[in-house]
Amino acid sequence: KNVCTKNSDCCTNICKTKIKNKDKTGRCRCEKKGRPCSEDRNCCGGISCVAGTCGGKAPFVATGAACGPNDVCRDPNAECTAYQYDNPAGTYCLMPPKGLCASGSECTSSQCAQGLCRPCSSPACAGTCTPIVCASCTHQTVQAAIDAASDGDVIAIGKGTWVEDLTIASTDLALRACPGDRVTLRNATYENRTITVTGGSSLTVLDLTIDGYQDLANSDWGGGIESDGSVTLAGSTVVKNAAWDTYGGGVRVMGDGLTVTVTDETVVRDCTAGDGSNGGGGIFIEGESDLLISGWAELTGNRADSYGGAVNAGVGANVSISGHVRIVANASGYGGAGVSAGDSGSNRTTTMTVKDDVVIADNVCDDAGIGAGLGIFGPMTALITDRVQVTGNSTLDGDAGGIAIFEGAITTISGNVEISGNRSAGNGGGIRVNWFDGSTRPAGVAHVTITDSVRVVDNVAAGNGGGIHVFGSVVEVKGSAVISGNTAVSGGGVVLDYKAYGTPANSELTVSGEGKITGNTATNSAPSGGGVWSDDNANTLTAVAGSITGNTPDQCAGGTISC
Repeated sequence: KNVCTKNSDCCTNICKTKIKNKDKTGRCRCEKKGRPCSEDRNCCGGISCVAGTCGGKAPFVATGAACGPNDVCRDPNAECTAYQYDNPAGTYCLMPPKGLCASGSECTSSQCAQGLCRPCSSPACAGTCTPIVCASCTHQTVQAAIDAASDGDVIAIGKGTWVEDLTIASTDLALRACPGDRVTLRNATYENRTITVTGGSSLTVLDLTIDGYQDLANSDWGGGIESDGSVTLAGSTVVKNAAWDTYGGGVRVMGDGLTVTVTDETVVRDCTAGDGSNGGGGIFIEGESDLLISGWAELTGNRADSYGGAVNAGVGANVSISGHVRIVANASGYGGAGVSAGDSGSNRTTTMTVKDDVVIADNVCDDAGIGAGLGIFGPMTALITDRVQVTGNSTLDGDAGGIAIFEGAITTISGNVEISGNRSAGNGGGIRVNWFDGSTRPAGVAHVTITDSVRVVDNVAAGNGGGIHVFGSVVEVKGSAVISGNTAVSGGGVVLDYKAYGTPANSELTVSGEGKITGNTATNSAPSGGGVWSDDNANTLTAVAGSITGNTPDQCAGGTISC
C-alpha cells in the first residue's frame, strides 16, 4: 500500500486520496465488491468493474431474456426470477412475483394460486374451493362437468394435466384451479384447439394453463381458445398454441358487444399465427368489442406472420392496456409486432389507451413490417400516457421501429412516456406518422400531439427521420417534450415528407412551449437537417425561438423551412 497521488502511481490498483494527511496523498489500494469503480483494476479479488461498481450488475437485460444475479433488467420493475413454468426452465428478467405461498393464509391481500400470492379481480376467486373434476370426483373429465353445468357455475378442476378438446355451448361458465394447484388443459388432437365456446357464452379461466403444442401445418383459428362470447383470463397462462394461416394463435374472439379481459398476472407466451395474411399471434379480437389488458399481465415470445405478434385488434375493437403490463420480445411480419390495432372498415371510431407503467420492448418486425412496438392504424383515437416505455423495438425491413401512427389516427402522447432505443431499417426510428395515401384531406391525415415530459430519444433510422418521420400529416411537439439523441441519414430529429410515398401530401410540424428538438444527428453532410429536414416547399415548420438547437450538422434544412 504505497503512498500515491494518482492512479498511475499504483501498479495495479486505484489511488485512494481520501486519507487525511498534510500532503493529501493516498494509499494504493483496491475496492471491495459493491464499491464505486471506473475500471477493473480498481477492484480487488479478481472482481470486475461493471456499470461503475465492483462486481456490479451489467446494465439493461431485455425483459424476458435470461439473466443472472449480476444483471440489471431493462425494465426497472422486472427482476431476475426463476421462471415459474417448467419449459423453458431458467432465470429471466420477469415481473416480480407476489411472494411464495402454500395456502391463502400466507397472502395478506390476495389469494394463493400456483404457489404465488396473486391479486384476484375475478368473481370466481371468492369462497372456498373443492375440485369437482378428479379421478374420484363427481366428474372424471372436464367435458363431463361442462355438460352437466348451468349458467354461472364455477368448475374447479383437480391438479394435473387434462388432455381434452373442450366445447362450451350456450352456458356462461368459469373454469378454475384451486389455490396452490397446478392445472393444465391441453388439446387432445394437435389439429384442434383446447377450448371452443359457442352460442355467445362467456368464459372465465382462473389460474389454469392452456397448453397447445399444435400441428402448425393444420391447426385452426384460436389455437388455445376460440369464442364468440366474452372471455376473462385471470392468473392464467396461454402457452404454445397455434393458428395456421388464420387468426389468434392463443385466443380468438369475434363478435359485437363482447369484452376480453386479460389480468391478474396472466401470461400469453410462445403462441403463433403463421403462414398467412392474418394475425394475432397471442390474441386476436374483432368486432365492436373491448380488449382490456391489465394487472401485471405479460405477453412475450408470440409471433404472427402478418399483423400483431402479441395482439391484433381488428375491425371495430377498442383496446385498453394499463397497470404494469409487459409486452416484450414478440415478432410479426407486417406490422405491430407488439400490438396492432385499428381498421378503416369499422362502423365506429375505435380507441386505444396505453397507460400506467406499461413496457413495450424488444419486439421485432422481421418482414416488410411497420411499427414494431405499436401499430396504430386508424381511423381511431389513441392515448399513450403515464409512465409508458416503448423501447428497443426494431423493424428489419420496414419503417417505424417504435410506433406507427397511420391513416387518420388522432394520437396524444403525454406524461412521462419514453420512446427510446428503437431502430428502423427504413424511415422513422422512433415514430412514423403517415397519411392514408389516396384519401381526401383532412380525413386521412394522422394528427399526433407529443407533450408533458415525453422523451423521444436515442432512436435510429437507416433511412430518414431518426426520431419521427412525418408524411402528409400533422405533429405538434410542446409542453416540455424532448426529441433528442436520434440519428438518421437526413432529419436526425424529424423529417417532413411530401412526396416519398405515393400521392404527394404536405406535412406540418409545430414546436411550442418548452418543447425541444436538440442533440440529434443527420449523417449526410450539410444541409441535411440534423434537427428537422423537409423534402419540399409544401411542408411547414412553426417553431418558437431556441426550440431547435444543438443538432448536427445543422438545425433545419430543406424546402423553405427555417428555425
